[in-house]
Amino acid sequence: MRRRLLLIALAFAVLLSTALWLVLQFRPKEPNVGGVPLLTWLSINSFSQIDKELARIGPEAVPWLIKGLEAQDSALHRLKLKLWRKLPNRLKTKWRNYQPINPRELRSNSAYALQLFGPEATQAVPRLIVIARSDPDAFVRQVALSALAQMTRDSRQATAALLEFLQNGDSVLRSQVAGAIYSADIHPIEALPFLLSQLDNYQQGNSTSDKPLNEMLAISRYGAEASNAGPMLIKYITRGEGRGNALSALSAIGPAAAPAVPRLLQMLEDRTPPGPGEASLHQMKPSIFQVFKNTGPSASAALPALTNALQDANGVVRALAAAAIGRITSDNDFVVPLLVKELENRSWSNNDQSLSYSGRFLSIGLNSRQTAAFLLGEIGPSATNALPNLKQSLRSGDLWLPAFAAQAIWQISSDADAILPSLTASLHHNDLSRRILTLRVLAQMGPAAKSAAPAIRDTLKTHMQIRREAREALLRIELSP
Repeated sequence: MRRRLLLIALAFAVLLSTALWLVLQFRPKEPNVGGVPLLTWLSINSFSQIDKELARIGPEAVPWLIKGLEAQDSALHRLKLKLWRKLPNRLKTKWRNYQPINPRELRSNSAYALQLFGPEATQAVPRLIVIARSDPDAFVRQVALSALAQMTRDSRQATAALLEFLQNGDSVLRSQVAGAIYSADIHPIEALPFLLSQLDNYQQGNSTSDKPLNEMLAISRYGAEASNAGPMLIKYITRGEGRGNALSALSAIGPAAAPAVPRLLQMLEDRTPPGPGEASLHQMKPSIFQVFKNTGPSASAALPALTNALQDANGVVRALAAAAIGRITSDNDFVVPLLVKELENRSWSNNDQSLSYSGRFLSIGLNSRQTAAFLLGEIGPSATNALPNLKQSLRSGDLWLPAFAAQAIWQISSDADAILPSLTASLHHNDLSRRILTLRVLAQMGPAAKSAAPAIRDTLKTHMQIRREAREALLRIELSP
C-alpha cells in the first residue's frame, strides 16, 4: 500500500513538473532592451528615451505595458530602491537585470508608451480608465488621460470615459481632459457641449488660471463644428494670458469668428507694452491675421490693416496678410505672386515671428518660405502659376520646406509623380518632424501614394511617433500596416 502511494505521489510529481515546464515553455517571454527586461528598462528611462526601442519591439510590448500599469508602491519597493542607489556603479552595471522597479515611473512610462501605440493598444483601455480615475499620482493620471484620448477613434469605451470625466470631474480634471483632446488632435462631437459650457460659464475651481486655457485649445480641433464658440471667445482675448489660445480657437472656427474682428482690429492699434508673461503685438500678429484669413469675406473691415501689413518687416506676416486679402476678396491673381515672392525669400531670421503649426506629436513654427508654401496649398488649383517654384522648393535645403512644397503641389495639381521621389527620400531624413510631415502628406495622397508603401513600412520600427504616422498613411493608402 505504501509503495503504491509512493508511486502515485511520484507520478503526480512528474505530471506537476511536466505541466509547470510546459507553462513556462509557452509563457510569453518578456521583451528586453539591451538585455534588460522591458519593464525594468521602462522604469529607469524618460519619455524621450523610449520611442526607438518600443518601435523595435512593436505591439508585442502592449500586454507588458498593461502589466506595468499595475505596479504598486510599497515599503519593500522603497527599501529596494534605497539600497540600490547606494551600490557602486560597477555592481549596478553587473546586476542591471535585477534593478528594482520604480512603480511610479513604471506606471507613467507604461501609460505614455500605450499612448504612443494608440489604436494598437485599445485592450489597455479598461486599465487606463482605472488609472486615470484613481491613481494616487496626479501626473500618472494625466498621462493615462492622454493615452485614452489617443484611443477614442477606435474605442467607444475610451470616449465614454473622457465624457464622464468632463461631465462629473472637478475643474482640474475637466481641464486635463480638454488638454488631452487637443494633444491627441481629436474632436469627439459628444465632448463639444461640455467644452462650450466651460467657455460660456468658466468656473475656475482649483485651476491656476482665470481662463479656460485647455478648453480653448480643444475647441480649435473642432473647426466649423464649434461655430457657436465665436461670441464666447471674444471675452478671452482681453489682456493677460490665454489670448493666443483664444486666437487659435477663433482661427479654427472660420467665418463664425466674424464677431471678433472689431476687437482684433483694436488689438492691432494697441501700443500698450505687454504685461509679464503676455505676448506682444509683434508676436500675436500671425495669429490675428490667421483669424482674418479664415473668417473670409466677413472680415472685410480688416482690409486696410492687411494692406498695410504687406509692407511688414516679417515675411510670415506679409504672407498671411496676402492670403487673408485673397480669402476676403477672392482675388487669387493678386495673392499668388505675393506668396511666390515669399516662397523665394531667403532673408529669414531666427528673430522673425513664425506661424504655429501643431498636431499629434508635432508642434513647430514655420518660417516665411514654409508659410508661403502652406498657404499656396490652401488656395488649391487657383495657384497653378506657383507650381514651378514649388517644384524647385522640393530640392531646398530648408528643413521642412520640401514637405510643405510637396503638400502644396498635391493640393494644387494632384501630381503624384512630381512629389513621390522627394517624399520617399524624406522618409529617411534625420529630422523627426520632417519624417512626420512627409508621412502626413503621403496619408493625404491616399491610394495615389501606393508606390511609397514599401518605404513607409520600412519606417514602422524606427520610432514610435513615426510608427503611428506610418500606420495612418498605410491605412489611407488602403493597405494593411
